[in-house]
Amino acid sequence: MLRIWLRARIIRTEEVFTINCMIKNSDRDLEAFLTEGFAVKSLPLLAQLEAAGVPYEILDDQVLLDQSLEILDPDKILQHSNGLPKGFRLAIYRQVGSTNEVVLKALADGAPMVCLAEMQTSGKGRRGRHWVSPFGRNIYLTIGYQMKVGIAELEGLSLVVGMQVVDVLRSQGLTEVGLKWPNDLLLNGGKLGGILVELRPPSAASVGVVIGLGINLELDESQAGLIDQPWSAVEEKLNISRNELAGQLISRLFEAVSQFERHGFRHFAEAWNTYNLYAGQTVRVIRGEETFIGVDRGVDESGNLLLETGSGLEAHNAGEVSLRPVEKR
Repeated sequence: MLRIWLRARIIRTEEVFTINCMIKNSDRDLEAFLTEGFAVKSLPLLAQLEAAGVPYEILDDQVLLDQSLEILDPDKILQHSNGLPKGFRLAIYRQVGSTNEVVLKALADGAPMVCLAEMQTSGKGRRGRHWVSPFGRNIYLTIGYQMKVGIAELEGLSLVVGMQVVDVLRSQGLTEVGLKWPNDLLLNGGKLGGILVELRPPSAASVGVVIGLGINLELDESQAGLIDQPWSAVEEKLNISRNELAGQLISRLFEAVSQFERHGFRHFAEAWNTYNLYAGQTVRVIRGEETFIGVDRGVDESGNLLLETGSGLEAHNAGEVSLRPVEKR
């Protein structure tokens, strides 16, 4: 596997950040094509492009990258971030099984990292679902972090991550985006993105936390046909740079995780209903074989869903709960 190491220097208010960046790819010719945007036509290159679903055009003896594609660029990503915490590295994969799996392994080896991918062949969704991850169109981002807290203190983390993502998207003009407890980003009733938090076995001093994020920026009909629920994409409302969005998300997530580590979810709980698209609505909560119907009254200081039922106020944790609005008759 080809590993291209870069040294990026970013100047921010007279401070200099030096960050390790790594672009990982399986073939030098493919990497050159993606970075240059063109290459001499060859059967091996065309086979790779077809296998990965990379859009291209052929002009005489040249292969041209689809100009609508914005390839992930570490320099551009870091230009739109505030840098990375000390000890972190940025890894960009052109193709990978799952960014979460990469970061889980890195944490096991004691290497905190941020991982982005152009595509995933085994993208992970919540409760074992597959996350549709076509090449070069969306955000597939994972951050691995050693947090100096106990596992019980991580309640509500996925909600905090979602709140930061919504803030970034709203700042870009996507004002209609919001959250469905515990970890879905919604736009116009369709799923725009999702959050998957996974943990490594804790040590005496910390626990390894892996925060995975997927956001649909563009989906064509063939890709959308693989999704088993209503979906949405950012392109329905606006065009946004993948590199700019990735940089902003990285900065906001590190800032929020740092606050969460110090203060827990209670620091964020009061703001939840400004993101909650189901606040005050009658909803159905399904947990295993049980179904609960009530009014969404927000969350408690641990991030548990508060459901007002005929029996009173119930708290539901995020473990195996799914939430659906009750159809009006």
